[in-house]
Amino acid sequence: MRTDFDTFAALYEQMQVSGDNRTFLNHLEENHWKTYSKKEFLQTVRYLALAFEAQGWRGKQVAIAITPSIYWVMIDYALMLSGSVSVPLFTNISTKNMRFELEDADVQTVFTQTSEQEALIKEINSTITCIDIDTTDADRPSLQTFIMIGKERDKHYPDDFDKILSKIKPDDVVTIVYTSGTSGLPKGVELSHTNLISQIQDTAIKYHFDPHTQRALSFLPLAHIFERMVMHFYLYTGISIYFADDVKNVGKLLNEVHPTVMTVVPRLL
Repeated sequence: MRTDFDTFAALYEQMQVSGDNRTFLNHLEENHWKTYSKKEFLQTVRYLALAFEAQGWRGKQVAIAITPSIYWVMIDYALMLSGSVSVPLFTNISTKNMRFELEDADVQTVFTQTSEQEALIKEINSTITCIDIDTTDADRPSLQTFIMIGKERDKHYPDDFDKILSKIKPDDVVTIVYTSGTSGLPKGVELSHTNLISQIQDTAIKYHFDPHTQRALSFLPLAHIFERMVMHFYLYTGISIYFADDVKNVGKLLNEVHPTVMTVVPRLL
């Protein structure tokens, strides 16, 4: 695959012209695999990016506090394409570290998935807007709400998405990644498109994945830069990605998914 891209906007455009993968992204919902093809992933990211830009989030920090899944990846990618700054949060973060990170990054909007996580955020700062991606409350926006907003905007203004992508520059800050905080307060690191894209390009020199024969199992937290970078590389290669619902189920999923690649840490081994 080509490696002459310098932003996620350029990478997105390259992914559009490469072949489709019908089992591109997969995660478990009620013990059944939810699957997005590559085409569906790219289309949904397009709609979300349009909706996020319409919210006025360009240049603002938006946090992701949900478990690794298809939705995590789509939200993250759409935030980066919309000109927002994605701030991943560990789902098992302490109240102290959560408070510090929300204040340090000046976060005003957080994507959540559990009432417990939302309650913790509201306790820290009641002015922060929490978007429960799974809510069925008609008075609250869900992830589907944003998808529909973006779809309508794309229908009436089909050139807007390209205009949004054209505004992205290689040195734009695309994310703030925090350390785990095990040795003190977490440390936030601002990363640009160039920072992350260079990792994909360098990894591609040594690793060559075939989207027709290889599949990945992902179970490390995406709030950590290691798994997040590897995830971007998986997306770039077009291979099938399966998200574990719980690290305790990895043994079972190895037998079910039959991955050809996965990232691990010594503790899991």
